[in-house]
Amino acid sequence: MNKQRKQNLQTLLFSFSFCIFFIGFFSAQALTTKVSKKIGFFALTLLYSTFTFFLLISPWICKNIGPKYSIVFGGLFYLIFVSSYIKLITWYYLLASALVGFGAALLWCGNGVYLIWISPSEKIGKNTGIFNTFYLSSVLIGNGITSLLYNHYNLSDETVFTVLLLISAVGQIIFFFLDNIKSSQQGDEEPTETGKILGNNHKKPSYNTNTNTNNESSDTSRHNEEESLLDEDNYNENTKLINGEKEKIKERGVGGEEEKGELNLNRGNLSPKKSNRTQNIADPDSQFEEEKYPTPDERNNKGSDPERKEMSLLDTLKEQFRSLFKIFFSFRSLFFIPILVLVGMIQSIVYALLPSTLLKKNVPNCMIAFGITNFIGSFLNGLLIDKLGIFLDNILSTIVATIGCIVWISKGDSENLILVFTTFLCFGFSDSANQTLAYSIIKLLYPKKLHEGVVFAKFVNNGISAIFFFLFAYLSQAIGIYIFLGWNILAFISAFMIKFKYSN
Repeated sequence: MNKQRKQNLQTLLFSFSFCIFFIGFFSAQALTTKVSKKIGFFALTLLYSTFTFFLLISPWICKNIGPKYSIVFGGLFYLIFVSSYIKLITWYYLLASALVGFGAALLWCGNGVYLIWISPSEKIGKNTGIFNTFYLSSVLIGNGITSLLYNHYNLSDETVFTVLLLISAVGQIIFFFLDNIKSSQQGDEEPTETGKILGNNHKKPSYNTNTNTNNESSDTSRHNEEESLLDEDNYNENTKLINGEKEKIKERGVGGEEEKGELNLNRGNLSPKKSNRTQNIADPDSQFEEEKYPTPDERNNKGSDPERKEMSLLDTLKEQFRSLFKIFFSFRSLFFIPILVLVGMIQSIVYALLPSTLLKKNVPNCMIAFGITNFIGSFLNGLLIDKLGIFLDNILSTIVATIGCIVWISKGDSENLILVFTTFLCFGFSDSANQTLAYSIIKLLYPKKLHEGVVFAKFVNNGISAIFFFLFAYLSQAIGIYIFLGWNILAFISAFMIKFKYSN
């Protein structure tokens, strides 16, 4: 099976598993404020607060156990949350809400890294659209099942949520069939001719002027390359092979790097010599950075490889925090934050503010309307971003969200279901557009820091969700809608700035 076909199958299996798994959670979350208004809002605040807090350490865990097992382990806590609705016991319900926040941090960190890893750069929008189409269709399917069980069969909460729990458990089982991606694989490219000759799977030195590619070799691949080339018996043979490779490159007319330097064939260091200063051409504000490979003498000063001490768990965690804080306080993140805040506000409005004003029997039906446009909009937005760019998709999302706000405000205190459904339809499309937009921007802004980029995005939008879940217990729905309407315009301006500052 070729690589592209395998990636397509993994995308479909990955998306389908999330569709089945989230049927139970979305149905339970939509009815949270109908259990008890104060307890429901508090439970959602607790859920998204723990989610936000544990996001800070989730990349460290994800890198150690891999994206697949982050998803598998995190999913178990979602099942605990759904089970708490079968027989509502307040202490267990609140404990499950807190635990699912921890599970969500692991699951969504693994989710973002896994989705971006299986998606080539030219297909990130399409694959994100496919994923969101399946994933958000669980809103439609789950609430459709809930509405049918409540309104047609008149079943009890215990029976309804037992059925939903069993369905979600099937999705949890499917998680085990995903490919297990190691951290060292993320961002890897196909082995090159030189790599194949040397019998290694690490990257080949790049001979074009695209410094983005040159900068992407991981510390692991560098370390493996150095160790393999320290073998004295193979040194002379490797030198001949590299010289032959250089001749092939010259015959193909590949220039650029040859004009800047030549391969350094010193013992233990076969990295390309190039200009000491490189810059990320996709980011004009980026600092020049020096790319160096340690020499044998430098390595000897640190001790031989067998004697080299591994970083302690505390040291790796500190390093993880440093990487996260660099993203949090980077200039480019300032443009991204308004979009992430908007995603968080949509969650709190759709899953708490609006359902709290409706009859319990109408909540699943309204969530079906939300799920319909999420389902259709996710696929359309993915194609739109790949073909026409993020700016046009952002314009469309802003217009639709504004229409939804106007419709809800004009509804007033009436129970006109047509206007209510129209509002949910508009918010569904806007949510799908902004979710798709967020993944595309993560890969654009943080191509070498996918774990940290995903965590940053989830930290902001879920932190905002936690804040507004708490505030909406006290604020009127009109104030909530007006706040969202104003922020919608700010998010539009932010996406506009990202498009013209960081897109190639």
